[in-house]
Amino acid sequence: MSKAERAAAIVKYMASEGYIPELDKDGDVRLKCEGLTFYIELLEDDETYYRLVLPNFWSIDTEEERGRAIIAANSVADRIKAAKVIMVRDDMWATLEGFYPSVDRYLPVIARCIKATRAAAMRFGEEMMGKAE
Repeated sequence: MSKAERAAAIVKYMASEGYIPELDKDGDVRLKCEGLTFYIELLEDDETYYRLVLPNFWSIDTEEERGRAIIAANSVADRIKAAKVIMVRDDMWATLEGFYPSVDRYLPVIARCIKATRAAAMRFGEEMMGKAE
């Protein structure tokens, strides 16, 4: 199945679940959830790889903050299932990647992936503000 076909299947499914998904200029799926914009990235040459991304949710402004961000991202990886937080240049992204044998196997878990990715971003923010338990 092509990237475009997988993206179309995801858009159709997410719309049926009450989301308002759309395709971005790269053919990936963009959707909003609770005020956040997520992307589902797909590859043309790997039908089994799916990556959910919450990009640019936290900006790194100082070297001191960069060091704290690395520690907070490690804490997220330790405490949140499957999701991780990574630094991309001077911004933090929350992601959840996986291999699924078909788009039909990915569709039922998208909502859980969104929930985990959002939890990773929230946990990161708590760590950065010193409010994590």
